[in-house]
Amino acid sequence: MDGSIIWQRNVGPPVPGDHLNCSLFDLMGILGTPIVDLASRALFLDAMTTPDGGTTKKHFILSLNADTGDINSGWPVDVEAMAKYNGMTFTAAIQQQRPALSIVGNILYVGYGGLSDCLLYRGWLVGVPIDNPASVTVWASDSLPTGSDLLVWCSCSARNSLTVSPHRLKPAVAAKTTTSFAVVEDTSESLTSKVFFDTSLDYNLGKIGSNL
Repeated sequence: MDGSIIWQRNVGPPVPGDHLNCSLFDLMGILGTPIVDLASRALFLDAMTTPDGGTTKKHFILSLNADTGDINSGWPVDVEAMAKYNGMTFTAAIQQQRPALSIVGNILYVGYGGLSDCLLYRGWLVGVPIDNPASVTVWASDSLPTGSDLLVWCSCSARNSLTVSPHRLKPAVAAKTTTSFAVVEDTSESLTSKVFFDTSLDYNLGKIGSNL
């Protein structure tokens, strides 16, 4: 175990900060902590990407093969194209994916809030069956009179339940996220594990597959 990269994958260009309203991020790409489903050997994440330098913004939910980094068949899910609730449509340009992803049963849950409390964002919770990404279920928060302030901040699963915490987001520092992702061997502990992190950042995004 020498800490070498096992695989890495770029899932699309991140959105430049100057193309985002109110964002304190230089780049917006993968922000929420991904999750691994050991049974299917799949790693799930959300990435905010742009095909044209920032004019068009997309949130894609992706499933990657945990052993190779390849995108699994049927993925990604284009959230804006799929997420509709009570006459409301998800708008990728004004939503931020901050909470860690969760899996309860066979459903992947992805939560969204706003960019630094600006614009008419809502809290969105998107549920995607991990074996049928074409079938998406969605919930969205009602807005306050200001049209904002209700977002999904935390999705924490315990046993077979999911707890969603509404909150108001106030980022404290400027940072950047990109859409590059890597898996490396972890040599910092006696137990063998794999660490998932963004290769462009100087901090670890977290150990999310210690039993992988």
